[in-house]
Order: sequence, then C-alpha cells, then structure tokens
Amino acid sequence: MKRNSGARLMEFRQKYETAYAAYGKQREAFFRRRAQYEGDHTICGGKDADVVWNFTMELIESQIDSYIPQPKVTPKRPTEKNKRLAAVIEDMLKNEIDRMPFEYLNDEDERTVKTLGGSAYLVEWDNALRTHDAVGGLNVRLLDPTEFVPQEGVYFLPYMDYLFLMFEDTKERISERYGVDVSNEGVDPQVGEQTLSNDTCTQVVCYYRNKNGGLGCFSWAGNTVLIDDEDYEARKDKVCAECGRTKPPCEDICVCGSTKWEQRSRKYEELKEDIVRSDGTVIPAVSPVMEDGAYVMEEYEEQAKDPETGLPVYERQFDELGLPIGDEPVMQVKQRVRQAATKIPYYYPRRFPVAVRKNVSARGQVLGDSDCDAVRDFQTAANKLLTKVNKKLLGAGSYLTKPKNMDITLSDEDVKPINITSPDQLSMLKSITMNFDVGQDLNSVQQYYQMAKSTLGITDTFQGKPDPTAASGRAKEAQIAQAAGRQNSKQVMKNTAYAELYEIMFKFMLAYADEPRAYASRNEQGEPEESVFNRYDFLEQDEAGNWYYEDGFLFSVDENGTAQRNRQFILEDLRTDFGLGAYGNPQDPRSMLRYWRVKEGLNYPNAKQMVKEWQQEIERQEGALPESMIQGTAPRQGLSMSASDGGAMREWEQPIALPNEDPAPNGGMTPEEEAQAAAILHGAEAQPEQAGAMGLPEEAAGPGVQEPGTEGSMTEEEMREVLEQLGAFEPEAAMQMIENMPISEEEKEILRKIIQAGVEH
Repeated sequence: MKRNSGARLMEFRQKYETAYAAYGKQREAFFRRRAQYEGDHTICGGKDADVVWNFTMELIESQIDSYIPQPKVTPKRPTEKNKRLAAVIEDMLKNEIDRMPFEYLNDEDERTVKTLGGSAYLVEWDNALRTHDAVGGLNVRLLDPTEFVPQEGVYFLPYMDYLFLMFEDTKERISERYGVDVSNEGVDPQVGEQTLSNDTCTQVVCYYRNKNGGLGCFSWAGNTVLIDDEDYEARKDKVCAECGRTKPPCEDICVCGSTKWEQRSRKYEELKEDIVRSDGTVIPAVSPVMEDGAYVMEEYEEQAKDPETGLPVYERQFDELGLPIGDEPVMQVKQRVRQAATKIPYYYPRRFPVAVRKNVSARGQVLGDSDCDAVRDFQTAANKLLTKVNKKLLGAGSYLTKPKNMDITLSDEDVKPINITSPDQLSMLKSITMNFDVGQDLNSVQQYYQMAKSTLGITDTFQGKPDPTAASGRAKEAQIAQAAGRQNSKQVMKNTAYAELYEIMFKFMLAYADEPRAYASRNEQGEPEESVFNRYDFLEQDEAGNWYYEDGFLFSVDENGTAQRNRQFILEDLRTDFGLGAYGNPQDPRSMLRYWRVKEGLNYPNAKQMVKEWQQEIERQEGALPESMIQGTAPRQGLSMSASDGGAMREWEQPIALPNEDPAPNGGMTPEEEAQAAAILHGAEAQPEQAGAMGLPEEAAGPGVQEPGTEGSMTEEEMREVLEQLGAFEPEAAMQMIENMPISEEEKEILRKIIQAGVEH
C-alpha cells in the first residue's frame, strides 16, 4: 500500500539516518580518494600544489584488468541430471553476461574498486524486458560505494538485517514505474547535486529481512512512499479486499460488488496442463493429494456388482400395495485417493540482491582498503617537492648590478646606450646568473614513486616498461608471475564477487523466468547447439509428494574459461600441443578440424571460416571413397598413411607395440613374412611354411592377384590403394567393407588375411 506519510516512513527514515551517520566517515574517505585519483592539487594544510605528478592514477591504471571471470557451476550432488543442469546454468550465465554491457560495467568497476576500496552489483528482475516468447529478464546495475549504506556495526552482508541503496532518477521514470506523483520531490543534498532543470530526485531503497526469513522492501522519495512490501520476493495477485477473489482481467468491480483491490502473495501455481521437461519426464496437471506423507482418501458411491457374474446389482421396488414398480441400482460406498490440480511452489531467492566486491579485505569494513590510501603519503610528499622544484626553477634567472643612481632602460633592441659619468661606474655593471640545484629534490620524488610502486607490488615489468634486470624471456615471465602474485588477493576478491553475482542471477532466473529460455552452447565436439533453461527441470518431489526446487549448486569462476588473459601464451601452447600430436596426427584433416574448433572457441580471427573449410574437406575426402566403403563405418583418428615402394610394409600394417613391450624388428615381420606379403601383393603362390610364419592358416597360400584384364580383377597398384584406404578404419569395419567391395572372392580373401595378420601381430 502506498501512502505519503505514516509510521512506516518514519521508522525506515530513522534507520536510514542512523546508518548514514555511522557511515559518514567512510563516505568522506570515498570523496577524498576519488579526488586523489583525479589529481587533486590540495595539499594537507590547505595549500595547493603547483605541479602534480599523478602516479596514483598511473599505478591504478597499471592494474586495470579487462578479464571478466567466466562462471563455473558444480552440483553438490553429482548425479547425471545435476551435472547436465549445471552445464545449462553455465550456458545461461555466459549468454546473459554477453547480453548485458558487462565490458562497460567491468571497466568502471575496476577503477572504482581500486580507487574507493570496493563496489557492489545490484541484480534486478525487469518485466519491461520482453520478447515474442518471454516476459522479463535479468538486469545488473553497478553501485558506487557512495550509493550503498550498510547496517550500522555489521560488516558481512549475509548477517545484515537491512541495507540502504540510493539512486538518482528522473521524476517521470519514477512516476511511470510506481504510479505516484513525485513532482514536488527533489535531490537529497547528501547524495547528489540538484540539477538546474529540477527533473530528477533521489530514491532511497531499503531491503530488509522479514519475519519469515524472506526479503522485504521499503522505498521512498522525499516524503512519498514508493514501495512497502513485506514479501518482496513473492509473486503477487490483485484480489478483492472484501471476498478475496482474484481480479479478472479488465474488470474493476468484483462479483460481490466491491471496488477495492489489494495485492496478496501467491505461494503456488496450479498447473492447467501437463508440463513436459527437457529430459522427457512429465509433471502431471492433476496428481494425488498427500498430507503428512500419506495419501488423502475420499468416499464416493458406485453401483454394486455381482461378484460372480460382474453384472450390476439392482433392487426391486414395490408400491404401497406390494406391487413391483421397477428396479433401483444398489449403490455402495468406496474410497479412493483424492485428486487435485498439481501445485508447484514458487521459488524464493531469500537473499539480498547485492554482491559486494572488495579491493583488499580490511577488518571492520564492509568494503576494503583503497590503493589511494596506501600511497597517499607518498603522493602528498611528491606534490610538495614538485611544487618546491617549480618555485626554484621559476625563481632562477639573470640579475644586473649597477650604481644606485644610474638609470638603465631595458628593451628588446640589440644596442642599448648606457650613460656613465666615470670609469668606476663601468666596473659596477655586472650580470649575475642565479641557478638552483633541484637534482636532490627530483631524486627524492623518484624515491617516493618507487616506494609507492613497492607498496602496491607493481614492477616495471608489470607496467610493460623496460626492465634491465630481466636478462631473458624466461626471467621476464618469472617477474610477471611474481608481480601477478602480489595482485592475487585482489583477483581472488574479484572472482568471489562474480561467483556471488552468478549465484544471485541463477536464483532470480529460477524464481521469475516462467518460460523456457534458449541459449547458445557447444557440445563436447565443439559444435554449436542450443541449450534450454527451464525452471521446471529443477523441480524434485520428496517422499511426502511435495515439490521443491533443486538449487544445490556451488558457484565459482573458471579462470580458464576465456582467452582474454595471457592470450598470446594460450595460442602458443595450442600450436605446441598441435605440433606434438595432442589433437591427433597433424596431417589428418580431423586433427586440423579439432585444432581450429578450439581456436574458434577463443574467438581467433577467421577461425569460424577455417572450421567450415576443414569440415568441407573431410566431407570431400569421405565422398571420394566408394559408398559401400564409408557407409556405417567410422575412421580411426590420428593414423598416418604413407605408401612405400616395392611392397614394403606401410604404417598401418605394422603391429602396435603395447605398453612395456618392444616393437618387433623390421616393422613387426621376419624376412620370410616380408617375402610372403610381397608375394601376395604380386600375385605369387605362397608356401605353407611361409603362411604359417605369418600366423595365417595354410590355405592362405591360395591363388594370387589375377592378371589385369580378368573380370573383377585388381592391379597391384589398385590393391595397394585399397589397402591404404582400409588402414584408416578399425579392423571390424575394414572386414565389413571388404565384403561389400565389387571384387573377386580370391581378392577379398587376400585382403581379409592381410588385415587379420596385422591384428594378430
């Protein structure tokens, strides 16, 4: 209920003023730190510096990290379903941060956190974000520390009972959003400056814990209440204030005659139709009613049936005279489980929609320590010395000595006459140059600069400046790693804030995203596919028949989830791994496809086009084989095909050496076996003892390859080509293809025995 004044407004305004006063010193520090970052000339004591070397900004800018931590979700219960849902959550979060301007938010946040000591992110659900198939969407807002007032004496956000946020917004937007008139309200001078147009005003929002452990919200602008909702996270229905009926669409008068409507929380939704989930399971629209873990029974009447014949039983009816007047069915009372519309509870996030990011943790502070405070003394001392140096330089110059009564006119003329009355006056004319030594002062300024860098853990290498102490590339990498280690605490705080932000975003989607949302994803092969976030997929049913949401997921960040950091090193590692065969034989098109798919995931230029071209190349090569050879088969990965002359063994013919085994000499064949293989390829007869030496049955010494020109025969070159093609497939697949080849049975037998010989060896 909205009202312009009252006890509620006074209650929350008093809490706000108390928290604001306790936070006053911290707010003053925020403005002082920002002035220092912007190069304020004020020196302690009230004087202004003539010259400022703003190395505070330089050192803060050296630490700016454009890397946006990528979400990583782990289920508490690692079931197959929960693992799949965790992957869906990751896809949803990645797409949402891509949709929102997180590059801008992160860039501003980096400077705000290091300058002021911290910041906060506010997550909101905006029903104004609509598409043709979805209503509402996530909205993330970056909060400046001056817009955030915590509860007095509490320094950990989850332990707070309430907190305050302050925003400046246009009066028109506030009126449209809340349906109230704020034309007479203005900007709070404690929060912002009044504009000349008088079109803006200050809105104060208080989030607080309600008696049920949920979240309430109270907001006002000046003396106008905007929000007063004790169950802020709940869905709301507009119901009649008299009878409680839900307000029909486009109706202003209830059936009871009342015209007063009010908002009431809606705990459950009653299904109107079956819900089919992503895994194919169905949540029925009607389900049995259970109470305290037991089914609720109800009585109903049913016509009795004869137990022997199964026919309905009737009872003859008589009138007052005893004459039959008809038959009446005999009814019996039975029990059955009561059925009702399935009730699905709405999800409650039950947490503040704010994620706090600290620069460096500090005891007794909600936020953290600022880099400006760490180097403030050095910056002030350097400003004083530079002002002194400037005065010395401006005071230096040339001075002229002359007799007291001599008049000299100074001008820009090359020749200037001087009137003297005696030679003694000429000796009194002298020019004296005054120079002041500023070397020691400048050395001291450099010392203060180096001390500031050392305090923050920043080196020349970290700043990208020449560093003669690094004698090699490895030494340079080691220095960068050490400098990054000094910054590790700040990175951990950033990762923690983003992990908390991702958890809030997930819980808001679970609470308010009614429609399934489709997001871009990639499968295990790196191919693009569609991932669907559906809140019904997270529903589980306990033994008592109650539905609940499975929200047991742990949120963190995947530091390997993006190539924005150390991009060059990652690409170099990719090339090295590819050359070493980590993706398969570098000459195999499938290996090239895997390699370019990884680079496509790193947004490498033209990688998408290369993936498409290598896919076409693989399809072209597979299309060059006979259809009977490629149908229903799968090629082996990573085998190198190299034909040799004179019937010598190819790589696929050599037996594979198992672990802890020594490869057989001469490629796995004895000289007799090599002669037998050559004889088969040349169509010669094989002796039984030679066939036995190869591990073949004696009947392997059958007829050789038929002479060219014979119907269904193959030349020696054709035989070699077919064997080379078969080597790319598993033995079982190769045997199947041999059966479908349009060649003679003798040639098929030769091919089968050569393949079998390679397997046995």
